[in-house]
Amino acid sequence: MNYIDDIWEPRYHDRVVLVKTSKIVDGDNLISFTKSPAYPLIYKFEGTKAKTCPTTSNGKSLMYQIPLDWLQPYCTKEEYKRKKDAVCSIVLRIETNDIKRLKTLLDEADFIMEYRREEC
Repeated sequence: MNYIDDIWEPRYHDRVVLVKTSKIVDGDNLISFTKSPAYPLIYKFEGTKAKTCPTTSNGKSLMYQIPLDWLQPYCTKEEYKRKKDAVCSIVLRIETNDIKRLKTLLDEADFIMEYRREEC
């Protein structure tokens, strides 16, 4: 999932949100608004579908005009942070365990190589 967290607020007069074309990926994209109390959650939309939307320029970049109706509530910002922290913790534990296992295997390999040298 791709998380886009720097959108200020939707464009209310035509009920779209402008998202930079380079930020959208195929599959699920998550979006949060930093300045819009009307949209306090993190919302999900399909990237492949969003890429079919018309584009416009904000003066600097090319933007997709994604209808607000396409945004589906995903979770609160606090829930997302907890999920993200939990995943990072799991990945860190797996990497730490793998490093310990690898070090043990390398130590055993060094021991075996020393033992074989002594045999010769």
